[in-house]
Amino acid sequence: MVAEIMPPITTVASGRCTFRHQIDLIVMGAYGHSRIRQFFVGSHTRNMVSHSKVPILLLR
Repeated sequence: MVAEIMPPITTVASGRCTFRHQIDLIVMGAYGHSRIRQFFVGSHTRNMVSHSKVPILLLR
């Protein structure tokens, strides 16, 4: 098992990193934000969930 905390990156770059490092599971934080903050903060999480080729575990 390898753990890495990555700075915020685009969904496309996350997909490339997942493929390059043969990642089997992505763990991400998901917070309950207000509607305005969710638009800016939660959009990356939503994109990852809808476009990821590997399972994603969301932590609250």
